[in-house]
Amino acid sequence: TAQNIIIGTHSSFYPSVDFVVWLDSPNGANDPHTVGDTAFQTIMPLTLRGTYSVGGLNPDFSTLSDAVNLLNVYGICDDVVLNIRSGSYTEKFYFDSIPSPNPLNTVTIQSEANNADSVHFYYLPGAFVTYNFMEFDSTRNVTVKDLSFHFDDAGYYEELIYIQNGARNLLFEGLHLDLSDSGYANNETGKTGFFVFGNGGSLNRPCNDLVFRGNTIEYGAY
Repeated sequence: TAQNIIIGTHSSFYPSVDFVVWLDSPNGANDPHTVGDTAFQTIMPLTLRGTYSVGGLNPDFSTLSDAVNLLNVYGICDDVVLNIRSGSYTEKFYFDSIPSPNPLNTVTIQSEANNADSVHFYYLPGAFVTYNFMEFDSTRNVTVKDLSFHFDDAGYYEELIYIQNGARNLLFEGLHLDLSDSGYANNETGKTGFFVFGNGGSLNRPCNDLVFRGNTIEYGAY
């Protein structure tokens, strides 16, 4: 007979918890057929806090885009660290004003190996309206460090990292921004590594407290 089984309470699900139920010794006898007698579920709260893995084997998030989409919609309730595992990814990103009850909470996006050469992001054209690789729109308290970005899109006058609408307290450190473009002679393009729409954007708010430290930009401008 089906019934509710109370197994107690658990208050800490961060960053995630695995919930496993299995059958053992049915009717007091050995089970000769163990296939299919286990149920498995990973529980992850929608609002983020703590440290999460991205990519690689058994990650919390398969892609950084998955994590960013969750941040934009549900926000954070404490500091968050996204550790990107070594490898190559084809994506592009849009950061909105990440909801948070505490204006001091931060988000850090970094390579797990703390080395820009270990993580390479390649531009994904046509993913959404913006032509920028990584856009920060009213975003606050985010650090991006030790990552490589390759912006070969055969396009002109595009920005790899675009910042607008009152974005503030952003740190970009140890990034490798490759703006070379195989669609143009000598890789000469009008692309920009960092573009700050200082007192503009749809909200016409200035961007403040932006730090750019130890970054390498190849081709293009900044």
